[in-house]
Amino acid sequence: FIELVGYAVVVAILFLDLHSMGAMIPRMWPLAVIIVDVFLVCRTKARSTIVVILVLCLWLLITNIEHAVRFGLLDIGGSGFNGNNETRWEEVCSCASLPCSRGITSSTLTYFVMITVFICDFYFTRGFA
Repeated sequence: FIELVGYAVVVAILFLDLHSMGAMIPRMWPLAVIIVDVFLVCRTKARSTIVVILVLCLWLLITNIEHAVRFGLLDIGGSGFNGNNETRWEEVCSCASLPCSRGITSSTLTYFVMITVFICDFYFTRGFA
């Protein structure tokens, strides 16, 4: 039962994260780390924990690719909930296609930092659980 609830919460967190990226508010993906920690503490099946880890790593990869090459994911997140969000992006960047790309190097570095924090949390929590 806890695995099913955990999966549902992770999906909800990813949708909230999509919205927060588009609306330029703090991101929600770190909340999924808590789900992994709960899975470890509750000693759920290892498969459940691995599924959440892989889904979160894939999500972080997709969002960082979006920040690098701009394929439209932020447009869905920003305009899907609040209407047109371009005025907020215009305050931050001034490129032709808002929001501006932050480039491959920056996105790659950001991805590796996120994954490092996530994997370190998993490793240390697993040791205590």
